[in-house]
Amino acid sequence: MSNLYAKYETAPEKERGGVPVDIDGAVFHIRRAGGHNRAYRYALAIAARGFSGVLKNASDNPQAAFDAQDDITQMAFAEAVVIGWDGVDGRDGQPLEFSKANFLDLVRSCAPVWDQLRAAAIDDERFKATLEDAKQLGE
Repeated sequence: MSNLYAKYETAPEKERGGVPVDIDGAVFHIRRAGGHNRAYRYALAIAARGFSGVLKNASDNPQAAFDAQDDITQMAFAEAVVIGWDGVDGRDGQPLEFSKANFLDLVRSCAPVWDQLRAAAIDDERFKATLEDAKQLGE
């Protein structure tokens, strides 16, 4: 027997409300890419509409399809996963205001940041219900 609840249950309020993710001192506030964050799935569908031709002909141009997949996922993250940041500086070294456009520029220019955010947003451990969460719900 296995207690799948103990192993896999997540906190919907964390999945939809967001958790902090530190990348080299910059803190990103992210929702889960999946699970109880249904807005993410909707955002993926909306973003994919603009790439239907590329995706339909993926066998003719696989690289274009891979690029489209990245664009679709990044746009969905901008819309429904990344909800803010602290401590992110722009190219000029000045604090960079969070916006969808700034987020897309950052992840399209800094692939390692994109890789870390994408991995964090599907990491179940970040969104698990904890004893502390249960105490807060009881208050």
